[in-house]
Amino acid sequence: MVTGRVERYAALQDEDGSLLTQAYAMAPEPFRDRIGRAVASSPDRRLKEAYRRALTSGGLDDAQSVASLKLVGDEDGLFQKTQSLRLGAVLELCERWAANSGRPSRPEQRAVVDRAVTAYRGLGQFQVEPGPELPKGLVDIFDYWRRQPPSDADLRADLQADDPFRKARGLVDRQRLAAAAQSEHWPERLVARLVDPAILAEAKEDHVLWAGDGAMLQTPIGGTPEDFARHSSLLDRARGAAAARHRALLEILCAFQGAFLYGQRHQHRRNRRGHRADRR
Repeated sequence: MVTGRVERYAALQDEDGSLLTQAYAMAPEPFRDRIGRAVASSPDRRLKEAYRRALTSGGLDDAQSVASLKLVGDEDGLFQKTQSLRLGAVLELCERWAANSGRPSRPEQRAVVDRAVTAYRGLGQFQVEPGPELPKGLVDIFDYWRRQPPSDADLRADLQADDPFRKARGLVDRQRLAAAAQSEHWPERLVARLVDPAILAEAKEDHVLWAGDGAMLQTPIGGTPEDFARHSSLLDRARGAAAARHRALLEILCAFQGAFLYGQRHQHRRNRRGHRADRR
């Protein structure tokens, strides 16, 4: 495979792909790249399936697996891979699918990708509009902080202040950010979420509406039925121009989450039928 002799590999009759899996595990990175290029040049779908299994056993992280699957044009593998990704990474795949006609082989998976691509294309149509002008005498707090850059001593003093607006501008280290995320004062919670995306992703419901997509983009595709029900409910309630971008992201999320949850239920029903047949 490293030398591009795909026909020699085919002659081994590696029906379950175990030989390719073992060879890929042994191969150094340059050889793995060449194997991927050999698979990419072959129209054999079974070879792509064997390569997909080899990637799963090859100790690659998600980004490396996605890059390898893109290299060989394995749309089925890319679709399956979305289950272990977060929404932000899936948006990159939606960009790929929007730019070319490659699609998974199964009709129901093609339909999911087409639904997601339609929503993804809508994301590019949204424009950020400036907020309303502040009443005379008021100034945006972030503009205020930028115009008066505090010294390190000032920031340390702010951390001990009772005023949450002063305390918020000094939040930098992880321990204080974690504490601020639970603060009773919304300015501290706001800054904690803006500074640390991980806190934003873990944030629970709040009476303050946080702007931005950070938490949504960190949402895992492989969620639970309860996650899917909650996201579907949010999608149903997202109305109006202001919610257009949020609605598009939820559309993509629900398309993939629903596909995998449906597949799990379908497989569960098949297993139950199999068990009943065995008992008979």
